[in-house]
Amino acid sequence: KYENQFVGYGQIVINDSLPLIVNFGILEKYRRKGLANALLNHLLNLLYEAGYKKVKIKVDIDNTGAYILYKKKGFIEDDVYFTWHYFKKG
Repeated sequence: KYENQFVGYGQIVINDSLPLIVNFGILEKYRRKGLANALLNHLLNLLYEAGYKKVKIKVDIDNTGAYILYKKKGFIEDDVYFTWHYFKKG
């Protein structure tokens, strides 16, 4: 929620013990406010707390904003998905 409005969505599907974030997005009117980053952090934290150390997310290569966000968050690109691994620091 942002300013008391639902402005984004994200769904996690567990497939073969590997989480996949699908249907992830922020309504166009609310983009460029850091909300996608906040929502992605929330989903990653939920997965981490559930014991997952790896997650995949699918993105259309033409979705430049999402592509940049996922790279900044540490996702690594493969053929179809971006994969994120949690590595504890220190």
